[in-house]
Amino acid sequence: MVSGVNNSLKQPIITLKNASTGYGIAQALWEITLELYPREIVALIGSNGAGKTTVLRVLSGVLPLWSGEYKINGEDVKGYTPPDLVNKGICHVPEGRQLFYGLSVEENLRMGAFALKKSRAEINERLEWIYNFFPEIAKRRNQLAGTLSGGEQQMVAIGRGLMGDPSILLIDELSLGLAPVIVDRIYETLQKIHREREITIMIVEQDMELALSVASRGYVLENGRISISGNSRDLINNEAIREAYLGV
Repeated sequence: MVSGVNNSLKQPIITLKNASTGYGIAQALWEITLELYPREIVALIGSNGAGKTTVLRVLSGVLPLWSGEYKINGEDVKGYTPPDLVNKGICHVPEGRQLFYGLSVEENLRMGAFALKKSRAEINERLEWIYNFFPEIAKRRNQLAGTLSGGEQQMVAIGRGLMGDPSILLIDELSLGLAPVIVDRIYETLQKIHREREITIMIVEQDMELALSVASRGYVLENGRISISGNSRDLINNEAIREAYLGV
């Protein structure tokens, strides 16, 4: 079920304008312009190496811009550090989960709340809220994260991000290496969380059809540039995109 929101009367919560960056002397993004609006799900799709992860690293402050604008709710945040942007409501769930494998599930989840100025009771309440959405990991709260299945680890990674009470959730390659039934389960839960908490979500995926099935809009990234954008229905029916990404 596609999540939609009418953006015609809303101001963007995130704006990237003519944003360029790279690694060392190697440029990875060329004048990227995109917007995220409150309470929507947006897909960022493209082939491997297109620059999708780089966009999320810019949005989370891991990678600085070389040029261009980055604003959150109209405020210039170019040059802000990752902790600065966490305090602005941004959470990045990275590709590969990047959990602390020698810590328990619950210890990993609590790490996500380190920046919150909340009481122990409030943090415990949020923890139980996450366990309610992901009962699979609730049963394993005392188990080492490194002993979980890939799907369970992804649930912990998303839960850890949600512990920070974000208004913007960035998820990189959610489905990578996971069985389709597990992917469907996680996406279904994400949609429930989105509806309940009205969080803005950007999903980075190589699986175009999957990402656009839950998003209201999408951006297609090719060789570090946005080649096309639009609503999900138009993108998934675009003949050129279907040939490139679905092989039909």
